[in-house]
Amino acid sequence: MPNLKQDNDDEDVLKKIKRSFFIEWRIADKHKMDIFENIDYFLDSNQEGNPKIVTGNALRNALKKTTQ
Repeated sequence: MPNLKQDNDDEDVLKKIKRSFFIEWRIADKHKMDIFENIDYFLDSNQEGNPKIVTGNALRNALKKTTQ
């Protein structure tokens, strides 16, 4: 799979991960924070076959309690 807006399907996987870590994930994190208060649900699908979902309010409340 190529990086965002790149034609690098055949590039070394470690280079693509490094590009993702330093560029793409930072952009995604900024976007996520811009819309954080308006998100209805958060879906975690990092573990194949074991998705997790939580409401936006539940996650925001949990984060608020964690930081107090």
